[in-house]
Amino acid sequence: MHTYLFKHIFILSMAFSFSTYAINVQQKKENKWKGITDKHLSKSDTSFCSKDHYKIKPPRLSSLMKKLLKDISPYVKKGTVDSFRFFSGINYASRRVYRTNDEIFDLTKGLIENAQHEVLLQTYLYQKNSKSVVKLREGIENLEKRLKQEEKRGKKIKPVVVKILIDNQSGLVGKIIAKQGWLFKGLDFKNPDGPDVYGLGFAKPVDKKYVRLEVQLYNHTLLGANHSKSVVVDRSMGIVMGANLMKYHDKFKKWGNISPETDHGFFVMGSIGKGLAQDFYFAWEKGDKYVTNDPANMVPRSPFEQIEGMKRFKIPKLVKQWTTKRILENNVPMVLLTKKAVNKPWKRKGDNPQDKGLLSLFKNAKHNINFVTPNLNARPIIDGLLNAIKRGVDINIVLSKNYQDSIGVIPGVGGTNLKNVKKILKKIKKFRKKNPRKKVGKFNIRWFVDRKGRLSREYGTDKDKLSKWTSHTKYMSIDNQVTIVGSTNMDNQSYYYSRELNIAIDHYEITRKWCNLVFRTDFLRAKPFDPNEK
Repeated sequence: MHTYLFKHIFILSMAFSFSTYAINVQQKKENKWKGITDKHLSKSDTSFCSKDHYKIKPPRLSSLMKKLLKDISPYVKKGTVDSFRFFSGINYASRRVYRTNDEIFDLTKGLIENAQHEVLLQTYLYQKNSKSVVKLREGIENLEKRLKQEEKRGKKIKPVVVKILIDNQSGLVGKIIAKQGWLFKGLDFKNPDGPDVYGLGFAKPVDKKYVRLEVQLYNHTLLGANHSKSVVVDRSMGIVMGANLMKYHDKFKKWGNISPETDHGFFVMGSIGKGLAQDFYFAWEKGDKYVTNDPANMVPRSPFEQIEGMKRFKIPKLVKQWTTKRILENNVPMVLLTKKAVNKPWKRKGDNPQDKGLLSLFKNAKHNINFVTPNLNARPIIDGLLNAIKRGVDINIVLSKNYQDSIGVIPGVGGTNLKNVKKILKKIKKFRKKNPRKKVGKFNIRWFVDRKGRLSREYGTDKDKLSKWTSHTKYMSIDNQVTIVGSTNMDNQSYYYSRELNIAIDHYEITRKWCNLVFRTDFLRAKPFDPNEK
């Protein structure tokens, strides 16, 4: 067990070292990005990410987290994880973040290769010729090779179960499209060369003696999609992210070796793994079988029986000493903020752990809120931010200009980013006029600019429509103490309808590190909002 966990930490440390080297090399090449960074970034300007307001040491909880737990406790049953697993304190979080699918699924590949029991992956979109799917396939192939080698050495082998859950993307007609084999073909911009055994971009069959592959589709009607994205290995470690398994999250040389749509993944270990597994099985029970390489032995769907079947996570003392304050931070309290899918357009309640958790943090923030989101149109979120500003809390936001404007203009969706930002500024101006002596927080809104200096937009001019230079990241930190990462956009779809998964962590060091890596550079490079723009 110790060797197994040490392998995971070794993978993480090697990935960190390699990526640091790669980033340094890439930065030397990208003169345009360096020029923009030098122009906008000030090394002394770190207070909105780094000031320690609460001065507590883990595993003690901050007042922010205590109030969040109190506010969401009555709504735990409205989420996807029970009261025994939605909160845990015996956890580790990687100080490093993973930007783009190249980095996220390099890590995923390493975790799959070393899995002992089970791999659970859920996604909203799946494009079988994307680099993320290639890495997924390679991880499964290497897992199979590893188990064959262990069998040759005389070890008794049990197959590792790999479950993949994919949203059907099609509402009422999802089953028909899936049966006709159109679902994943429809997501391809180019058909991959070579064989495609399961219709998933796999080049050869997976041997059921070593890996039992099970793929299901999350079928839904109308708006209740499975928008959650996560990878869980052996119910002891996982990755939460906003990224889909799509080409537009991959890096492309012709666009400067960056991804057209930026996203991030975050690695966690510990007791939270069982909660992440329960969230997966909640959706798995509602899926329909698409393909399996072992139909006679498909694992029963009951999540409770499955989750209790593995040993409690425990990291070795040697690994703990080696990783603390280097790669992993320990004693990280974590809360799963989840939301069930809602298919009725007229049902807009927000009575779930995710929505109540977000509003709790807006209500109890004292100093600053930093976040990155593709879009902003959910009224409760906007009202929560306005109330925080009226109390003197500074709001710093990176939005993607024109993101899904063609959808935002549809009645009931919530409006475009530009329209909603102007509404917020108008209300702030009105409040300041009525309360001239009251301290009002700043509302710093900026449009995302990629690492080549290109302003975010909905679509580019290329035929495949990949060149849209947007940020798809979902990230928020409050008072430099609590951070939320996961799948939720700040829009009506995520707030009211889609099934979502997020982790809230209560840890100053991780929040500071993630803020500087995910938020600060993108915020200071981004284009400040011009009140006169149209």
